[in-house]
Amino acid sequence: MVENNPADSKYKKRLSETLLVLTTVLWGTTFIITETLVNTIPPLFYLGIRFLIGALVFLPFIKRFKLNKKIIKISFFGGLLYFISIVAQTYGLKDPQTS
Repeated sequence: MVENNPADSKYKKRLSETLLVLTTVLWGTTFIITETLVNTIPPLFYLGIRFLIGALVFLPFIKRFKLNKKIIKISFFGGLLYFISIVAQTYGLKDPQTS
């Protein structure tokens, strides 16, 4: 039987809150970085580098997942939709129209 240690529970809560704040900061700063970079390099080149870095980071963990054709097919379409939305967002940051 596993006992709940209050100190362990506090640590996990503090860690999860810290990671959520870190995620928010990193996510928020990508808009600034993207807006700056797409004004100096082509947006699709920037996105290619961004997705390549993401793939290289994820690659070592791929063996942990049991993949079949259905999962690959669903992931492909999900990734395609994500890519389309990121392209639209990036071009939106490149040429913002102010009212």
